[in-house]
Amino acid sequence: MKRRCFFHNSHHTKLLTEIIHIAGMDKHKIEWSICNQCCLIFQSNSLSRSSLNLYYKKNITHFNDKDKPSEDKIYNTNRQLNIIKDNLKKFPNSVLEVSLLNDYNLKKYKLCGARKVEGLEPNKIISEAINKKKVFKVHNSTIENFRFKKKYDLIVISHVLEHLMNPLNVLKKCNKSQINGQHVLLEVPLFEALNRYKNGALMMEHLSYFNEYNFLKLILESGYEPIYISKIYERTLMPFITVLAKKSSNKFLSNFSELNKISFKNQYKEAKKYIKKNKSIWKKIDQKLSKFDKKRKTYIYGSGLHASLLFKYTNIEQKFNIVGFLDSSKSKNNTKFKNYLIRNPNINNISRKSNIIIASISSEKTIYNSLKSFRKKGINTYCLYS
Repeated sequence: MKRRCFFHNSHHTKLLTEIIHIAGMDKHKIEWSICNQCCLIFQSNSLSRSSLNLYYKKNITHFNDKDKPSEDKIYNTNRQLNIIKDNLKKFPNSVLEVSLLNDYNLKKYKLCGARKVEGLEPNKIISEAINKKKVFKVHNSTIENFRFKKKYDLIVISHVLEHLMNPLNVLKKCNKSQINGQHVLLEVPLFEALNRYKNGALMMEHLSYFNEYNFLKLILESGYEPIYISKIYERTLMPFITVLAKKSSNKFLSNFSELNKISFKNQYKEAKKYIKKNKSIWKKIDQKLSKFDKKRKTYIYGSGLHASLLFKYTNIEQKFNIVGFLDSSKSKNNTKFKNYLIRNPNINNISRKSNIIIASISSEKTIYNSLKSFRKKGINTYCLYS
C-alpha cells in the first residue's frame, strides 16, 4: 500500500526497501522514506490496513494476567503515573487507556484515585477476558473506529500512534471528544540518538518514526498544548518521548521552519547511518553463526520480521540444515514461514540432537530462559545478541 506523510502530501526521499516474509501470509514489500518537509520517517509502502489487522490477530492472541508484570512494565507504568501526579493538581477522575494487552494499568489508575477507568482494546480475546472479570469496562474497538460517548479527563495513548495510518486524525478525534482542560498522555519511540537503538528498529508494525520536532508538531496541530515533555534514552528498550498535554483553545505557534531545516538534515543523515550500522551488525551475526554446531538439525525460534531479515542478511540457510520454525503464538502453529512449517515449541516434537537459534531481539532473553529444559535434554540453544 503506497503512503505519503500524513502532515504533507508532498515529496519524500526513500531510505530503505525490504522484501519480508510473514508467517501465515504472503511476502510483502516494505519501504521506509523521510518527508522532505517535516523530516518524519514513515513507511511509504506498507501492508494494507486489512493485512495489518490480520497480522495483529495472528500475533496477539493471548491474555496474560496470571504472570507477574515484567520489571520494564512496572517501571514504565510507575514512570507515567508519576508524570500525571506531578503535573496535574489532582489525579483525573475518568481515564481511558487505548490498546491494553492486559488490565495492569487499569488497576493502577484505580488505585491512584480515578473513579471511572475504561480501556480500548482491538483484540477480542483480550477485551472479553478483561470484561469477564466485571471490574473494568473495555471496548473491543480500534481507536480509529471508536465512537466517543464520554468526555474522559485523561486519554492515555502509549506506544500506539506509531502503529496508526494517520495519527493526526486520531488525535484530532480525541481532541474533539474532550473539553478544554482535559488531557492526553502520549508516548512513542523516539527516533533520535540512533546509536542507542538495537538492530531492527525499522519495524513492519511501526508506520511512523518520530523525533521531538515532528511529534510536538503532531500534538500542536491536533489542538493540544504540551505541559510536560520528557525524553528517556537508557533505561528503556529504545529511546522514548513522553508528552502530557491539555486541550486548549489557544493557538500556539507551530512555525518550526528553522528547526525543520536542521532536523531534516540531521534526521536523514542519522537514519542512513543507522541503516549502515544494521548491515554491519548482520555481518557480525553471520560470523557468529559460523561458530554454531552445523552438523545438527536446526530450528529457528521466532517467525517475525527479525527472522525474515536474518534470512536476507546472513547465509543461515546455506550454513544449517533448517527443518522448521518454533513460535509460541498458537495462531501461527501449522502455518508456514517461507516453505518452513511453524510448530509449537514442545520438547516432545523436537529431536534431542538439534539446534534452536533464537531470532528475536526484544524477547531473546525471555525465550532463552524458557528453553532451560531443552538444554537439559541436550538441545543446543543459541542467542544472536547476548
